[in-house]
Amino acid sequence: MQPPQGSPLFSAGRRRRRILSDSVELPFCDSFHASNVLRGLWEIRSEGKFCDLALVVGTKEFFCHRNVLAAASSYFRAMFLSDLRESKQDKVLLKEVSPHIMQLLVDYAYTGRVLITEQNVEALLPAANLFQFPAVRDACCQFLERQLDPTNCIGIHKFAETHHCKELAETAKGFVLDHFLDVCQSREFIALDKKFVVDYISSANLRVMKERVYEAVMSWVKYSVQRRATALPELLGHVKLPFIAQHYFVTKIETEPLIVNSPRCIKVLQYTRNYHIFNNDPNSRPKFFMKPGRGREGTKQEVQEVMLVVGGCDGFFHYISNVDMFDPENHEWSPLAELPDAEKRDLSVVSLGTEVYVTGGSDGKNVFPDTWRYSSQFDEWVKVAPMLTARHRHGTAVLGGHIYAVGGHDETSALSDVERYDPFSNEWHAAPPMPKAMEDFTLSAHGSNMYVIGSAPESENLEMQIFNHKTQSWNLANPPSMPAHKYCLQSVCLDGRIYLIGADSREMYVFDPARSEWNPAASMIEEHGNGTIGAVSGKIYVSGGYFTDITECYDPENDSWTNVGTVPQLRCYSGCVTIVKPNFIEWPELET
Repeated sequence: MQPPQGSPLFSAGRRRRRILSDSVELPFCDSFHASNVLRGLWEIRSEGKFCDLALVVGTKEFFCHRNVLAAASSYFRAMFLSDLRESKQDKVLLKEVSPHIMQLLVDYAYTGRVLITEQNVEALLPAANLFQFPAVRDACCQFLERQLDPTNCIGIHKFAETHHCKELAETAKGFVLDHFLDVCQSREFIALDKKFVVDYISSANLRVMKERVYEAVMSWVKYSVQRRATALPELLGHVKLPFIAQHYFVTKIETEPLIVNSPRCIKVLQYTRNYHIFNNDPNSRPKFFMKPGRGREGTKQEVQEVMLVVGGCDGFFHYISNVDMFDPENHEWSPLAELPDAEKRDLSVVSLGTEVYVTGGSDGKNVFPDTWRYSSQFDEWVKVAPMLTARHRHGTAVLGGHIYAVGGHDETSALSDVERYDPFSNEWHAAPPMPKAMEDFTLSAHGSNMYVIGSAPESENLEMQIFNHKTQSWNLANPPSMPAHKYCLQSVCLDGRIYLIGADSREMYVFDPARSEWNPAASMIEEHGNGTIGAVSGKIYVSGGYFTDITECYDPENDSWTNVGTVPQLRCYSGCVTIVKPNFIEWPELET
């Protein structure tokens, strides 16, 4: 047999079968090619071969290849491709950088590597910005982010803004706000220009008690009183004194000489007093709060009620931060400032005057004592004093101008303890505990009493416990016709009666405290499943839930329900309160 002619693999002879088809290809990529080329260029430059340019920095010359610099930097590409004289020169003089930093950038152009240290980062970042090495600039920003602490975060924030590093500036500012209590005691804070102080204390992301913000402002002013006292009225406006506890306001702020001796500061104090008057008595709304066009002088301003729905879960049981206002006049919903720290469940929500308080909650692992206060006039949330006990699945109600936090659960079991919040002093105090801890309950306040309705652990019988805030005592009650056990109870008080619903039915029951008896009311149109219930303008509204998105209205006069629309989004496990319809406040104009 004669040997085959030509290639043994690609022969086209009829008697031999082809091993590979014509379509076979091999896309080959050398993953080390780029690094090998860079290494080769580095070696050539080190030997002084083929260099066509010298960068002159001070007394030092850096011999380079134009094409390498142009490929690594948009700055040099524009220089060499333009009609500038530098594009034709063998030597280019650079004055904006030190030899050491230029050495780092030139080496980076050939190697893709640079060593960033605390000693060189402040010079390297602006040089990388100037000569347009974006990867080096971003690496410097990441290095500075990792170095953030309360003693240097202000300096890094200012440095980032100076060199237009947006992400670093945002991160550094966020660090300042998150660690404000430590930062405001640093030398950096005391030395700040006023514009940065204003920027920090006016931020919506500053989540500390306003008393601490006020103290930081006063420390800053008193560090150099003669130069800074004129800025105090403007700074007090950004502190927003109405958020400060009335006791602190009276004892600390209204006695501060720098404030009481300043006519412009007195204007801010008067504004705060008016706010406190209105919050304690909504019917005494001063004209000072009205925005232009919201009412005519000499006409009576009618106080209207609205319903606020706070937090909860969406249709996929993801926790949401939305706060929405329902206006019963036009059945419309409007969004308000979102709830901070929304990644919590089983919060309790209650209203006091024009303000809303959200307490406690759990993230599934930990239980929290946090208290947040919302001002409907400012449309803003602020953190106030935490509860004495971390709790969730608890209830809150207002009696005698105080907020009572009742029962709930800690991390292990149901609680019977109770505590009371004083908004005047911004303090929580222990109150008499419930006779029995309750597993699933709701509560409503009427007159001097708070009515807690629910079941004890491992019980399916509803019980009632009544607390009188004047005598600070509890009583167990067993009124006739107590409804059968329901899950996820909710209640609301309207015209001296308590209305009770559950998550597992359309039924509603009404309790008359004067007669101490229960009676059934008309059933809801739909079963809502942990929707919200609120009493507004003489009627009851139940909205949303995980079964429906409708809002229905109950009229107690004719014992009937009406469908009045839908909620903005499907939501359940939300808090619901009634407040006076807000007319958002504008601070008095103060010359700066």
